[in-house]
Amino acid sequence: MVKALFIIALSLCVYSCTSTPTVDYKELYSKKEHGSKFLEIDGQMIHYRSFGKGRPVLLLHGICDSLHTWRHWKDGLVQSKFQFISIDLPGYGLTGQWNKSYTTQNYIDLINKFLQKLEIENVSIIGNSLGGYMAWNYALKYPNKVNKLVLISPAGYPLDPPFVVHFGQDKFTRWLATTFSNQFIYKKISESVFYDASKLSQYDNDRFYHLSLIPGNAQAYMDTFNVILKLSKQVPNLKELKTPTLLLWGKEDAWIPYEQTSKWKEDVENLKHISYEKVGHVPQLEIPQRSLKDIISYLQTE
Repeated sequence: MVKALFIIALSLCVYSCTSTPTVDYKELYSKKEHGSKFLEIDGQMIHYRSFGKGRPVLLLHGICDSLHTWRHWKDGLVQSKFQFISIDLPGYGLTGQWNKSYTTQNYIDLINKFLQKLEIENVSIIGNSLGGYMAWNYALKYPNKVNKLVLISPAGYPLDPPFVVHFGQDKFTRWLATTFSNQFIYKKISESVFYDASKLSQYDNDRFYHLSLIPGNAQAYMDTFNVILKLSKQVPNLKELKTPTLLLWGKEDAWIPYEQTSKWKEDVENLKHISYEKVGHVPQLEIPQRSLKDIISYLQTE
């Protein structure tokens, strides 16, 4: 039903869509005063930011998101005596469309090469949603390189993905999504990751939409959605995960069910879990100060 309504909404919006952005959004969201940098890896320019000094911590965002999702944490992170590095994963943000396929292995290899170029041998990783999935997979492959994990509503166990992910497999919706764009639609998708939609700021509402308008990004979204659909059916090997892990989850998460926390507790032996009442899929945006406090406390614990 939701998908059918969305198709109708997309069709009705075709006549009011913007086909070509009149603003250079890549420049707008990478202004130097915000600390944006680019690093070339295998011919791909990777957008990232680094701030603070101390033990390194890598931040990985979720689908259709970008490194800007962590902006509320910046001041608190700088004061915490860690070096935080946030990255736009290929397919999203200002890194944009990839010159490779969006497989788990390619993402893990990219993360490893990125850290090598920054000369980081050991790191803690914070990941939300798809970023959480990549974080724990990286820790499985390189257990000696990861000190701690913080997983925020991570993908992992089989589930029916959010309705928007299904658009990548349908030729009609794929064509609509890559040909036309409408801010009303993006607003509705963005609101769905919050429990309290009033906490969706105008900045984030604009950001989700604007970044989709960067040439190639809409196509990249559809390509990653198809990969996610396949991953969502696989059973993970999380019993093998030995890295100390903090699991954060909003109880009203509409994208990845909170009930999956029970599976994490059963399979991962070195796990600490914190749940949030009346919070959705993105605690870093919905309750930034509380989630940051819990994370810093965990990272600072030996």
